[in-house]
Amino acid sequence: MAWEGARVTRRPPLTRRALLSGIGALGLGAGTLAATGDDGTDGPDWPMHRHDPAGTAHAPDASVPRSKPTERWRYEFDDVGLRTPGPILYDGRVFVARRSLTAFDAGSGDRLFRIAADDGAKPFLSTPAVASARAYVTPSLVAASEYGLRAVGVDGSPDLPVVDGRGLARRWSTGQQPDNPAVASLNLGGDWREPPVVADETVLVADDGIVAIDASSGSIRWSEHRQYASGPSVAGDGVYAVTFDGVLELAVADGTQRWSESVPDIRPDVRPVVADGRVYVGHETGLVAMDADGGDRLWTSGPPSGEHGQFFTPPAVTPAAVYAAGTGVLDDDGDALVALDPETGERLWDAPLSTVSQDTDGPIVAGGVVLQPDNDVLAAFDATTGERLWWIERDAIISQPAPGDGRFYLADGDGLTAFGGA
Repeated sequence: MAWEGARVTRRPPLTRRALLSGIGALGLGAGTLAATGDDGTDGPDWPMHRHDPAGTAHAPDASVPRSKPTERWRYEFDDVGLRTPGPILYDGRVFVARRSLTAFDAGSGDRLFRIAADDGAKPFLSTPAVASARAYVTPSLVAASEYGLRAVGVDGSPDLPVVDGRGLARRWSTGQQPDNPAVASLNLGGDWREPPVVADETVLVADDGIVAIDASSGSIRWSEHRQYASGPSVAGDGVYAVTFDGVLELAVADGTQRWSESVPDIRPDVRPVVADGRVYVGHETGLVAMDADGGDRLWTSGPPSGEHGQFFTPPAVTPAAVYAAGTGVLDDDGDALVALDPETGERLWDAPLSTVSQDTDGPIVAGGVVLQPDNDVLAAFDATTGERLWWIERDAIISQPAPGDGRFYLADGDGLTAFGGA
């Protein structure tokens, strides 16, 4: 796009080849932008935490191995930590934030660039998200930092902003001491932060409310204060969040509240998921499905079989089933991954798990396989039958994997690993 006064003139999108050529012509050299490898360049993306703005954790075009995978490449972090935010996959590259932001070629594992958190720069403290930015010729990577958000180009270098067709500029970040109290409040405690959600050119984050930020400039579009709000999910022109009071929908455009419904014993720490006109939220003993247009309750899964059962994770949702992991959900109070009918909430199958921790990222679905991360174990299940296909164990706590074309990428406290079929 190009700015002409206050009016935006649309241009055909630049190809990556054209972008590299253009930067070389300006004297920067194509080497300042890291080219992607051959493997995975045209494959499916996992561009943000839980895959999409609605939080479905379902990648319909991705696939993962149905037999026990093998390690294709691994990158060891310089420092050892307890946990690492989950990676994302975009345009043949894998991005992971561990205070610094690092990009890898998805096929070879070659490190393409690293943006260090030193010299006073604000660290990257969440899974990044890819955001379209009208002021730039390439998308942005947006991640949480201490006081708000930080945005950089997907190629890790100064970019070509479309402002009168000339000049160079770096992307935006919120200041160390932001003037806007809504941005200053975006600190969720601990080492890592709630990952941002991107819908078109709007970035949304939550803490004591929902804040909508322009993806190009970093300016606040609107904020809606609440005592507490979960991470938001976006479907169509609606923003959905869980608060201590229940579930609400806001307008993406201006934050206007459309409806709010109370849900007894709701889990305000579990992000809602929106799919096929339904909002799925967790309460103390099960899952609730609500009409996305008005908030009417459609079904409640009911208490798990065990006496003290509880679902800890946001569900992964496909057209065929809703998948969630919980403790005490079996007759013997055992932990399990459970599949529910999205229309009725009827239990389709359950598969025993060794443990389900409260801070797990929850299951994801790709290519008819459900991947369930928990602590240091990743287990794979057939999405239709619940049959356990394989499991792998790591030496540190793992995060939510990012699936691709026959591969997936898994971060743990020590490094990042690519897995593929045998």
